[in-house]
Amino acid sequence: DYEHLCGKKKEKILKFMPKFSGTLERLLNEKGYISSLDDIPIKNKELIPCLLWLWSKEKNLRFTKCDGYYIVYDEAKMGNLIAGTINEFVDLSIAEYTYEELKSLVNVELPMEEFKRILEEIAGKVRYRMELGENSVRFSEGVGDDER
Repeated sequence: DYEHLCGKKKEKILKFMPKFSGTLERLLNEKGYISSLDDIPIKNKELIPCLLWLWSKEKNLRFTKCDGYYIVYDEAKMGNLIAGTINEFVDLSIAEYTYEELKSLVNVELPMEEFKRILEEIAGKVRYRMELGENSVRFSEGVGDDER
């Protein structure tokens, strides 16, 4: 749980959170995620992780730590984005991508564990058969949801 990000500031941040909701919505719609590194117009930048965590809970969005910062994203939209990119850009002549290569191809800012979890969830939305291995993903002609 990320309760520790707020500490005693939780109530204060909850009071001024509506002031930032429009900015956060815009950032989410533009990029598909919000990072604690984004330019959020708040004087005390140390409050941003708490603000994002509380806002993600209110909006039922996913909040997670990515390297040394935090991100918020909509799981369904992120899954659709990843599936759409895989459908458009995966080259079956390559057939196997390491997770790093695939994440770079898809170009999403997610921790690797989150990326792998989403890949598991979207397997039926991808037009290729996707085999998730320990270190890589194999693609082959196969059945996605469209063809079942």
